[in-house]
Amino acid sequence: MDDSNNTNRKWEEYYLSGTYKGFRKSKEYKYRLMGRTHLTFTNGDKDFFASGSFQEEALRKIFARIDKYIKN
Repeated sequence: MDDSNNTNRKWEEYYLSGTYKGFRKSKEYKYRLMGRTHLTFTNGDKDFFASGSFQEEALRKIFARIDKYIKN
């Protein structure tokens, strides 16, 4: 499978439904002075936290953690 198609499906799933594999964004903080965005996603039982220079970077990290968690 083409990696870019897989990545596009992740973004599409999140932006269309507001969730990714049953996880939704529960918190978002933007620290302008630090230039960082901190996100927390939850499914009600498990929380994932990630930060990045942009929201997209933080989302990419969150998606990877969710994928790894579901795979295991």
